[in-house]
Amino acid sequence: MRKIFNKIAVATIATVSFAACTEVDICTSELHPHLATVDISYDWNGVTMSDSMLVMPYRIVNEWSCVYICTPDGSAGHYIDNRPDSVFTNDAGELFTIKTGETRFLTFNYNPANVAYAYSNVLSSEDVMNNLVKVRYKSYSLESSVMKQYYGNDFISADTTKNNYVLNGDLFPHVYSQYTGIIDVENGSNKIEFAPKSIFNNYEFNFDISAEGVTVNKVLASLSGVPYSYNMTTCKPETSRVCNVLFGVAGNGGSKYTGTATVLGLQRSSDSTISRGPGCLQLAIYVTDAEGNDKVYNLLINLYNYIPGIDRLQYGKDCTYNIDAPIVITNDGVETSKGAASWKLLNLSL
Repeated sequence: MRKIFNKIAVATIATVSFAACTEVDICTSELHPHLATVDISYDWNGVTMSDSMLVMPYRIVNEWSCVYICTPDGSAGHYIDNRPDSVFTNDAGELFTIKTGETRFLTFNYNPANVAYAYSNVLSSEDVMNNLVKVRYKSYSLESSVMKQYYGNDFISADTTKNNYVLNGDLFPHVYSQYTGIIDVENGSNKIEFAPKSIFNNYEFNFDISAEGVTVNKVLASLSGVPYSYNMTTCKPETSRVCNVLFGVAGNGGSKYTGTATVLGLQRSSDSTISRGPGCLQLAIYVTDAEGNDKVYNLLINLYNYIPGIDRLQYGKDCTYNIDAPIVITNDGVETSKGAASWKLLNLSL
């Protein structure tokens, strides 16, 4: 009798195991209990977006991800990597079908054909799980055709690493990204509205530049300490490599001038006395003197005392820096006064 009972028990367990849908998805039902559709939409808050959007879900328990590309409104799309075995469809084609469970979603616009930045590890479903999805700058020398196109060929950098310049964010459409918190994706239909934000920040600099007996024709600024790359899942710039950025400075009336560096972030110098490396700002002031001679005055200031807080890396919000060290340019040269820091006059030549 015991042998007969044991055989019945084993057969029953085997039958139940065979009939159940397991995590390895051997079930062939069209309405698979481990899959759900996600209806995507975007709130652009006035931003005009023409790029396609990448969506990378990351299911935390029993890790799983895929890569899906869609229109800026989320209404139509298709898979790039790790398409689920069962995908729901409608008249428009493939719906966004993913595995159920606690999931975070990474989404960002995808435009590889641009001169400002490139993508790293964005087309593989494994990369979002390993925090490897990044955007990085394309860097240029001052002699490159790209830099000459936007800034001319008469700027002389105090930084000897002249092939380490990136384009300012006012020259190209931005990357907009969002990495959501945990969302419980359930069987059936789910709705998610994304609201991506630019990964670039505006760092505004205000200067006092007086011209006495000379005419100021142009002012360019060069800022060092710009992070080279941005990690999409940590939502933070990376400073293992830093770059420089050039940006224009315009007059606001009288002696007031303003320029804005739109970049991934800004790393402060490690010391207030350093005149090279991250966190330094160079001004090139192009003037014509009373005799009609064209001159360029290059000045440099360490921003250590202007960047607040104890963290060296500034990112995630717009900032304004009022440089309270006035510059006076006369027919005889340049005079500077000391504020939170002082300007250093540079002797630069091509």
